[in-house]
Amino acid sequence: MSTFLKSILTTSLILGVWTPSATLAQDACENITPIMAPTEPTDPQDPDDPDDPVEPEGPMDPPIVTNAGESAEGANNCFVGGRAAAILSNQPDLQTRRSAQNYGIYASQAGGIAETEGFSGPLWVSLSARKSELDGAELNQGIATVGGDLFFTDNSIFGVMLQSDFAYQDGPSDTSFDATGVMAGVYAIYISGDLAFDARLLGGRSSTDVSGSGDRVDGVDSTRWLAAAQVSSQTQLDNGHLLVPHASVGWFEDKMDAYTLNAVPVEEKTIRYGQADLGGTWLIPITMGSSDGNIILGASGIIGFGESAGEEVPDDLRGRVDVGIELFRNDAWSVSGMIFGDGLGDDNFEAYGADLGVTLWF
Repeated sequence: MSTFLKSILTTSLILGVWTPSATLAQDACENITPIMAPTEPTDPQDPDDPDDPVEPEGPMDPPIVTNAGESAEGANNCFVGGRAAAILSNQPDLQTRRSAQNYGIYASQAGGIAETEGFSGPLWVSLSARKSELDGAELNQGIATVGGDLFFTDNSIFGVMLQSDFAYQDGPSDTSFDATGVMAGVYAIYISGDLAFDARLLGGRSSTDVSGSGDRVDGVDSTRWLAAAQVSSQTQLDNGHLLVPHASVGWFEDKMDAYTLNAVPVEEKTIRYGQADLGGTWLIPITMGSSDGNIILGASGIIGFGESAGEEVPDDLRGRVDVGIELFRNDAWSVSGMIFGDGLGDDNFEAYGADLGVTLWF
């Protein structure tokens, strides 16, 4: 067991992989503009006597922009909300990874492998890269996850996972955010006939460097936790194709500490956001050399909810499509690669990216 845990830690350190993803805020991100000083009035001259200026009438012109505190807080909320939605949208699919080698066997395969000596479960790695835009604001984000099944029964699997995430946003309001974070936790998969259920619970911290207008604040701390669950079914077609409908729900909370940038205080911010997903996957079997595999076609509808929905994150109903391929060799390895487009039907939000998954069996 200690060897396996060392493998997890080593792999997570090697995954210094930077990748992109985002989601932004309809109300928090639009209309955020750089802070500008009030406009001084000019003294008009008397047209009949250029040397005798006329005193200006009326008050000074108003400032071009509202107060600096509102602008700084809006930019901060835009980033924290975008990162929350990106992390929630990009969680690795536990059922797809675990059942990649034989969809008809599911966890019973793990039960058989568990009878061998030593650690007999898979060590798996998932990388996700995503770039999104909402109302003109962009966030690049990526997640690297490493995990492993620790305990098996005839119809269930229990494991641990470690997740590192990276996020960068430049603007709005001439402010940039550069953040890294980590979460660790547990997951479980339960199979009963054609139905499969999985759940995960993760918690951790992050650190963000904020820069703007010549000032910089390093190491603004955040604490966060995530919970998610999914249920799916499978239908085997006569031509060997497989249909896998699914429904999932997830919840993410992220509390970022207060800080001061350019002498402007930014208050502590907590994002509470959930997403529900309903869709399905169509698997088309293929053979490449000595390996079997599937072409993967997926589509789903996503809706956001929670007290932050519609303020810092997208809450309108939107669509997502996935296209990819997976290859596997039984009891040895499996690899998968996916590209996806998110935000279909939502005029304010769009996202695209790629996923890579690798599973090694011991």
